[in-house]
Amino acid sequence: MRKIILSLLMTLAATIANAQTDDETLLFIYKNGGNFYAFNSFEIDSIVFAIDKKEDKEIVVQKIYTSKGVSRHPLETISRMEFIPIEKALSTCPDDNHPHAIDLGLPSGTKWACCNVGANVPEGYGGYYAWGETEEKEFYNDVTYLYGSGVDSGGDGWYDDYHENGLYGEWQDIGSDIAGTSYDVAHVTWGGSWCMPSLDQMKELLDNCSSS
Repeated sequence: MRKIILSLLMTLAATIANAQTDDETLLFIYKNGGNFYAFNSFEIDSIVFAIDKKEDKEIVVQKIYTSKGVSRHPLETISRMEFIPIEKALSTCPDDNHPHAIDLGLPSGTKWACCNVGANVPEGYGGYYAWGETEEKEFYNDVTYLYGSGVDSGGDGWYDDYHENGLYGEWQDIGSDIAGTSYDVAHVTWGGSWCMPSLDQMKELLDNCSSS
């Protein structure tokens, strides 16, 4: 155990030294089991190691202090850590088995996918989907939308039958929050607990993370 701790401490010291020459880097902490945490290097105030007691057992804990708070990681749960240039980090994952759940240290604990639905790499655009649909298609208009119906007398793909509610065509109300349902392309495509983000989750991401 002491050898492992010493090795990790030496690795961290070396990576910090390398990162000091370039602020455009991310610190990746890879945990046992495949998950990892990412921190923007210029937001890190300090990294310290402390001895915590848990059930009469002393454990070494890595504490990363940032402007957003403190992130704690028992050293025995860390497999490796490294600083990676942001350009390279955009396409860096533990392996090619996407998507990966990335813990960004958000207050809610929500983890975000490393890539968009339909993308094979983190920097990929992914697929283009109409609201509530789970398949891509060649044309996106009124006629091709799965949850609408109407009259397209002009043959241009757009309904022209006007209704008293002020809309052209008739539209099925599938709801404004479809996360985790059969209308959710992330949930249908990836399965498990994957789902589309809610407006609150997107706001939390924007409020607590920065981009470059």
